Amino acid sequence: MAVPTAEPGDPVPLRQIACTHQDGLIVWFSEYASGDAVGAYLVAKTTQVGARPIGDHASVLVFQPLDAAAPFTLPARARGTRFPDTVSVEVSWPNRTFEQASEQWWERAPC
Repeated sequence: MAVPTAEPGDPVPLRQIACTHQDGLIVWFSEYASGDAVGAYLVAKTTQVGARPIGDHASVLVFQPLDAAAPFTLPARARGTRFPDTVSVEVSWPNRTFEQASEQWWERAPC
């Protein structure tokens, strides 16, 4: 299993948990020291491609990796929720396209 790792210059997560579904879906929840650190990580590794509303006053920002060889298919970050802005979510789903992962990962999220 590939694991998102910090490269030189990346903020280092304070803690991280990975959850795996039986069909290979892996979701990493990483907590950083600040929301700015999450933002810096996402700017360095991804581009924002959309947002998915969750409730009346919240959304999940959806990003696509800049590097096709990245160990994750889909990074995401919540806004306007009880989910802290210091946390990023990275999804790996082998044999799925970015679009499939973007549309379906949350239905099978193992955590």
